[in-house]
Amino acid sequence: MTATTTVTTATQVTALRRLADLLATTSLPTLHLTIGDDVVIQVGAHLGEAAERTAMVTHLAALMGLAPAGYDPDSHLADWIGAQGNWAGHRIHVFTPAAHPPRSENPS
Repeated sequence: MTATTTVTTATQVTALRRLADLLATTSLPTLHLTIGDDVVIQVGAHLGEAAERTAMVTHLAALMGLAPAGYDPDSHLADWIGAQGNWAGHRIHVFTPAAHPPRSENPS
């Protein structure tokens, strides 16, 4: 059995508060956040068409000084529009699906 301990430092807490404050100023709809070694911000497919969601990713990237993620049409990442970089000492990834999932996979 392996035990895992997560230690949150004061620096991490400060950075996460700054991120929460920044996101609160954007007037963007609810975003999905995953916070671990990296901070991942997902703009879900349910938030609009691809062009609208791409604009949200671009807006967040500009606010945080992130660079567009590389596009490789042969990669599984071709299905995503994103940006990444460092902000407040943390690696940040912002992304959205390039298209809506097929209707059968999209719960309504």
